[in-house]
Amino acid sequence: MSWIDTTKVPAGDRMAPIASQINAGYAELCRLLMEADQAQEWLADGSPNVAQWLGARFGFDERFGRRLDRLAKRLDVLPELMHRFASGELSIDAVDLLSELATPETESDLIEKARGRDLHDIGRLVSQAKPPTRQESARDRASHWFSTQWDLQHRRLRLAGEMTGMEAQVIEDRLVEGAKGIPKDLETGKYDHWDKRMADSLLEVCATRGGDAPIPTMVLHADLDAIIDPTGPGVSEIEEGSVISNDVARALGCDSAIEMALESNGKPIGIGRKSRKIPGWLRRQVMHRDHHCQAPGCGRTVFLQFHHIDHWGDLGETEYESLIVLCWWHHIFIHENGWHITRGPDGRFAFRRPDWTPYPPRPT
Repeated sequence: MSWIDTTKVPAGDRMAPIASQINAGYAELCRLLMEADQAQEWLADGSPNVAQWLGARFGFDERFGRRLDRLAKRLDVLPELMHRFASGELSIDAVDLLSELATPETESDLIEKARGRDLHDIGRLVSQAKPPTRQESARDRASHWFSTQWDLQHRRLRLAGEMTGMEAQVIEDRLVEGAKGIPKDLETGKYDHWDKRMADSLLEVCATRGGDAPIPTMVLHADLDAIIDPTGPGVSEIEEGSVISNDVARALGCDSAIEMALESNGKPIGIGRKSRKIPGWLRRQVMHRDHHCQAPGCGRTVFLQFHHIDHWGDLGETEYESLIVLCWWHHIFIHENGWHITRGPDGRFAFRRPDWTPYPPRPT
């Protein structure tokens, strides 16, 4: 009998076909769920709705059951998206995002736009295509909530809440700015965990008034059309946050500085070999394009750095298309491990291992 040492095959490569089978399995679940829903099997089994039936029958969490039910109903009229899902090519999370926006007429084009993008970018693609209306923005603000709850010994306080859009970004920017300024622990010489520093930043904000601390600047990227006509197709987006309604963007524009960037063929013009240092206006344009660390699967939006795809020492240029945003961890990783980043004709980045094989591996 011969034995195959599977440990020589990287675990990630062994997981790939399993993940594909899981995706295909979820797709089949959705197909069967629509069949069961049409026959009202859930009602015959004494359940008031599909989500509860899924929980009783298969032990699914009710929230997941509602998600599966919602997804199945969307996919019932989206054959191409269902086909890609069933083939194992797309994950349930990617399909959930795309199905929110797709129609039978647009699904093929939307799938093509999403090709090669990670979940963070797909989510942003959907948000930009469906910017909130004035009514939705007002409804979001009305839904803001925040609560505090002490434990029985009155020793620990639990905070919970939810904010959206511009207001949420204001809070996060202020807390992040404070957390970045917290020094290393004097005894250990190391920084505290990031969550601990965010908590300390919140305490500092609540315990102090005024002061000389600079107020974080919020950067808004808005199409000129969005400012001229808020009902038009233009999009307004906070640099490190979410898409906001054009009406809110117009309100912000009443008292703000406006920065202009020169463009060629719709893309900002950089400074070439004049300097390795990236000017502020160009940094903001690249940050708006990338939004988060571009390493596959990384959604970090703090401690970000700018990387020259072609190193400055190798005659690389400081141009819009030659720069990419990476978190500090991935920036060091790329340099220390000899990985490569290329940019295709479609403008998308491709990450490659030292032997130039693509990462992540393309689905088969």
